[in-house]
Amino acid sequence: MQEILTSIGLSQTESKIYLALLKYGELKTGEIVTRSKINSGRIYEILENLQNKGFISRVIKNGVKYFSAAPPTMLQEYLEKQEQELINKKNQVDEMLPQLMQTYTQSSEDVKVEVFVGKKGMRSSYEILHGQAEHDKKLYVMGISRQFSQAVWVPLFAKTYIYPARKRLKLKIKKIMDIDSKTKKIFKEDKSTIRYMKLNALTSYEILGAVVVIQIMQGDGTFLVIRSKRVADDFKNQFDFLWKQAKK
Repeated sequence: MQEILTSIGLSQTESKIYLALLKYGELKTGEIVTRSKINSGRIYEILENLQNKGFISRVIKNGVKYFSAAPPTMLQEYLEKQEQELINKKNQVDEMLPQLMQTYTQSSEDVKVEVFVGKKGMRSSYEILHGQAEHDKKLYVMGISRQFSQAVWVPLFAKTYIYPARKRLKLKIKKIMDIDSKTKKIFKEDKSTIRYMKLNALTSYEILGAVVVIQIMQGDGTFLVIRSKRVADDFKNQFDFLWKQAKK
C-alpha cells in the first residue's frame, strides 16, 4: 500500500504516517513517530503537509494535539483533484503554445554569415541589405568616421549607388557618426537623421530588417553580412542605447 501512496505523490514518510493513523486511529505526535517508525526531525512539517493535502485532520483535547487519518475514499478525491489540475495546466500550455513556438523558432534560427571583399563585395552586401526594404524601412547606420573615406572609391560609390538606392527604397535613416566626421557633407546627402559621438572607428555597421552588414574599411574593404533576426535585433538594441547618448 505504501508504494501506491508514494506513486500518487506522497513521500515515504507521509505514506507511513497516513497508514499508521489509518491502522491505530487518533494519535498524538509522539505516538505517530513511534507507530510509523520514522525520524522525528521534521514531524511537524510533514504533518502540516498531510493536512494541506487533506490526508489527515487535527483536533486539540485538553491542550494536546491529536491527529487522525481521513477516510480512504479521499484518495479518489485527491486523484480527481490532481487530474483536474493537470487538465487546467494542459489548457494553459495550449494557450501559450503559439507564443512558445514563436520563441522556439526565433531561438533555433540559423545564423547565416557571408564575407565579401572590395568594391564588388560592397555592392553585393548592399544588395542583400536592401533586399530587406520590402519588410522594413528603418535603416540604422553606426560607426562612420573620418577613416571611412580612406578607400578612394567609397565616396563615389555612395553617391552613385548607395544614396540613390536609399532614396528609391524610401528608407528612414538614422546614423551615429564620429564627431570628427561632422564636417563631411557627403554623409548628409541621403537626408538621414544624424547624431555624433567620439568613435575613431575603422568599422561600421548597417542594420535593415533581419540583415546586418559590418564594414571593415581597411585595404580593399571587407564586408560581413549576417542574416538573422535575433542578431539584427541585438544590434538594434545596441544602436538605440548609443543613440540616446549621442549628441545632435
